[in-house]
Amino acid sequence: IYVPPGAAEPTIKGISLPVRAGEAICIVGPSGAGKSTMAKLASGALKPSHGIVRLDGSDFQNWDSGERGRHTGYLPQDVELLPGTIAQNIARLDSHASSDEVVAAAELAGVTELVKKLPNGFDTKVGPGGIPLSGGQRQRIALARAVFRMPRLVVLDEPNSHLDAEGEIALNSAIVQLKAAGSTVIVISQRSGVLQSVDRIARVDHGPVQVIELRLRQQPSGRVECRHRVDEIVRVQGRVVVGRRAREDRVEVFGEALRRHQPLT
Repeated sequence: IYVPPGAAEPTIKGISLPVRAGEAICIVGPSGAGKSTMAKLASGALKPSHGIVRLDGSDFQNWDSGERGRHTGYLPQDVELLPGTIAQNIARLDSHASSDEVVAAAELAGVTELVKKLPNGFDTKVGPGGIPLSGGQRQRIALARAVFRMPRLVVLDEPNSHLDAEGEIALNSAIVQLKAAGSTVIVISQRSGVLQSVDRIARVDHGPVQVIELRLRQQPSGRVECRHRVDEIVRVQGRVVVGRRAREDRVEVFGEALRRHQPLT
């Protein structure tokens, strides 16, 4: 449960959502349902009013802030880059970070070619007095910052809201690589492109979370079907919509992004 300071009613309540190592889950829901608050709670940016957020079984709030930061990557909905170079931003202003670590994070996030096209590459200054960047460019550099040193928990709040097709591909590739390395990934998004790289969808709407296990299979015809056990999943103008009608039969999931999804066991 989380009650904002000065508020009488909780923003979220009754939330219980275990996420396994090496798993990616996408949280969807209407505006104002508390998705971004969940992201901040999961990343340790907020402390719950009641209840506990655990990482590896330990209360997150009992962790030293530096230790928590080393094991957590967070990309907020409103991305801001810090005054400094691209490399410094990716390294989270850690003066002990090596260039190899910065490049590794950029490669994981798929932004190396983007950075090379900037006036001074990784030494390009951003923020006040630096070069202006588009929303998509800021978002992709912030993704590299979130995955710096391959944290065990990565929380991404609307990471594709400003991305083009190339950025969407890079985002999904990063999620797949993080999962393969054993990291836990929590994604807040209403755009269907991320469905190809997540394992479950959780719907939050001012109450208990409804979780859908995704089992996407590509048919010989190229059609992608989803077998699930909780709610109907449909795609409306590029947005993921989770219906309330319980079903257990197959539902076709539309979208070119999903047609490229590899079958799951």
